[in-house]
Amino acid sequence: MNKFAIENGLMGWKNVLSVLISLGILSLPFVPPSEAEVVFSNFGQPGYVYETTQNTGWTIYNGVSGFAEGAMGFTPTADFFFDGFKAEILNASNTADLNIWLMSLTPSLSIIESFPFKSILFSDDGSSQPPLAGNSILHPKLSAGETYWLAASLPEIGAFHWKFNSIGDTGPVAGNASIPPNWSTSGGPFRRGAFEIDGTPAGAAPVPEPATMLLLGSGLFGLWGARRKFKK
Repeated sequence: MNKFAIENGLMGWKNVLSVLISLGILSLPFVPPSEAEVVFSNFGQPGYVYETTQNTGWTIYNGVSGFAEGAMGFTPTADFFFDGFKAEILNASNTADLNIWLMSLTPSLSIIESFPFKSILFSDDGSSQPPLAGNSILHPKLSAGETYWLAASLPEIGAFHWKFNSIGDTGPVAGNASIPPNWSTSGGPFRRGAFEIDGTPAGAAPVPEPATMLLLGSGLFGLWGARRKFKK
């Protein structure tokens, strides 16, 4: 193989590397370990106990004459990576779609992560039902002393009940009934809907995402093979 061909081959691999790096394929993003802990929960024990009385709780609705979105606030005592949530929100109509947001209201409204739910079958019929569960993809880091909100909103006409907790827990509750959003957090503390926040302590050693490590390994293997080829 002549010098010109080798130089062209090396330039080709440099271009491939540039593309991979720009796409983030050869980067090493870090995510928190998978061992999530309960950061906050007002569910009764054992399991996920809540107030099952039919047609009680915070009503989240979207109707012809208006709509109402609701949010439960929580304030972590230590920094952590958000891994997911559970919330006892039951269908009170024929609507099966629901949006859950992790958000901050200070200094202004910021939706940190969204969780759309489709085909929710559990109805508020007075029986005990499992909570909705959402797993984070972004794993945002939440700070100690800051108040965050788990919010519920309907994308279409219908109604849901965010069932009250059964342990007498009270805290911040927010509501919105306008476009653009104007969340009200005044008054309270109120009896909060039943929910749980799961996360990983920020001090835990992060681990590389397995899929990223696989891509990185295959990329390095390819470069090693190319290097052997050019040496021949």
